[in-house]
Amino acid sequence: MIRRTANEWSAALIRTDNYTDIKKAELIQLNRPKDGWQVFWSRIVDKGVLDLPDASELDCPSRSFDALNHVVEINFNSAYRTYHYSNGK
Repeated sequence: MIRRTANEWSAALIRTDNYTDIKKAELIQLNRPKDGWQVFWSRIVDKGVLDLPDASELDCPSRSFDALNHVVEINFNSAYRTYHYSNGK
């Protein structure tokens, strides 16, 4: 999770290996990138990460419930979108 509120940046990793008890999730605050948050954010935008299509648009939907999944949620300039990728077969 990367967040900027009132020009203050923060980032955290939400980690869990328990999918039935949310209380077992761990929130880990991440350190500032070596080049700073603005450079990091610019690189994400320049590489097109905000514009990646959802897996369903690429005709590769998830076929497994027991797989590693990546869900990306973006709220940028008051526009919200989400996309999802899975390594399930």
